[in-house]
Amino acid sequence: MRTLMSNAVVGMVVLCCGASGVLHAQSPGRAQALRLPAGRIDSAALQSTLQMIDYVFVDDRPRAAAMFVQLLTREADIDPAMVVQIRWLEATARNHQPDMLAAYRELAKLRGGEFVSSMPRTLLAAGEYSEALAMARAWTPAPGAPPRPWKEEIESIVARLRGDPSSALRSARAMRGYPGNAQSHFAMALEIGALALTVRPGTPAAAPLAALVDTALSALPRGFRVDPVTVYAGYGDALLAGGHPALAQKAFGRALEVLESTAGQAEARGAIGVDSVRITRGRLLLALGKYADARQVLELRSLRRDLREQSRQGWLAVSALRMGDSAAARRIDASLAADTTYALRGATAVARASIAEALGNPKAGADLLLAAQDAIDRRTLLGQWMLPRTFKDPRIVEWMRGR
Repeated sequence: MRTLMSNAVVGMVVLCCGASGVLHAQSPGRAQALRLPAGRIDSAALQSTLQMIDYVFVDDRPRAAAMFVQLLTREADIDPAMVVQIRWLEATARNHQPDMLAAYRELAKLRGGEFVSSMPRTLLAAGEYSEALAMARAWTPAPGAPPRPWKEEIESIVARLRGDPSSALRSARAMRGYPGNAQSHFAMALEIGALALTVRPGTPAAAPLAALVDTALSALPRGFRVDPVTVYAGYGDALLAGGHPALAQKAFGRALEVLESTAGQAEARGAIGVDSVRITRGRLLLALGKYADARQVLELRSLRRDLREQSRQGWLAVSALRMGDSAAARRIDASLAADTTYALRGATAVARASIAEALGNPKAGADLLLAAQDAIDRRTLLGQWMLPRTFKDPRIVEWMRGR
């Protein structure tokens, strides 16, 4: 799966005429170095550089971050607007939410358009909920443009983060009421997550949730680079986090079914595809309670250095613990603790928090999350079903509420 950086490279680099390329493309995974021309770096050379770093990003996020730092040492030779973009990409590679927001604010001023309209999501990632709400509520479509449920989306997410599922549910349902949005997988995910927290399993009140899950799992998620496996698994995460294991099993089972039916195509892409399929399969088997199978699948270390590798280790440790092997889980935790890679610290903290909770120490899990809070997008924690006691820590409750 391509990355956020792909969108930035494709969508924001403007080519100039008469420029010559200065980089030779290299296969992902090989040692790569920036070879930049002396003097002014024109936009074609810059595009080539950014595309190369994008390939590196897929396989080795920390190395990509270092490459952006190297590129920024030449900022005097780069168009100022592009320097801002590179700062944003570098912060993205480091997964540092405050720096990402600071650079994105500058991009919104320079470029306007989609950067302004999508600013509320960036604000949410950095914990600036009040500003995100104000922007979303004030947004109006351009003349002739269709309405978009920015307000309802942001209101629903903020309500969930602040522990108000009833308000989140109202906004999610309003979001689905927009023209053409009834079958939106994103809107259905928000409604499933909120509704799961407001009804008890096995009661008549849970019938609408079961019906919604059936609708969501029968629909094909659509959109640019939308992966049905990820979408269906996300439904399962929300359902399990909300206390509906039977419905979650349906969602995880559907995700695994689709994964296995397309595994051949994904694995044909080489190491990236193989890693993606294997790690996803392992995490789904864990969610389905097939701990021995999950452990076997997750044992092999990834060839890549990215956030998913840290998650793999956390899922492997929890699988081992579910089988009664606490020694293996502690060894994995010690290995994660020794990995101080800056760009991976948010994922490392979440993985270690999951292990801490499984070992019966949710306070340690809360400590880990708070220590890495600048590297964690709080929205990604909403479906973390392995951290229920950690999320009850008053410090985490307050942190999740944002500003």
